[in-house]
Amino acid sequence: MAAAALRGPAQVPTPAEVLLEPTQGCVTFEDVALYFSWEEWDLLDEAQRCLYHDVMLENFVLTSSLSLGGDIIEMAA
Repeated sequence: MAAAALRGPAQVPTPAEVLLEPTQGCVTFEDVALYFSWEEWDLLDEAQRCLYHDVMLENFVLTSSLSLGGDIIEMAA
């Protein structure tokens, strides 16, 4: 308890500070993808599967838009 009292307030960067920071590395689809085993997939109901599909598609589009070097990202069929 005493140690917590000695700490100052949390340092949270403002949006302007975040934008001014240099790039911290590449982000790929594989970095943000989430995979389920067949057993896990079978436990999801239809709404959860649709949500998974929507989120993964959005992640794919967003990470593809980050590719500024002209790299082509292929989606597995």
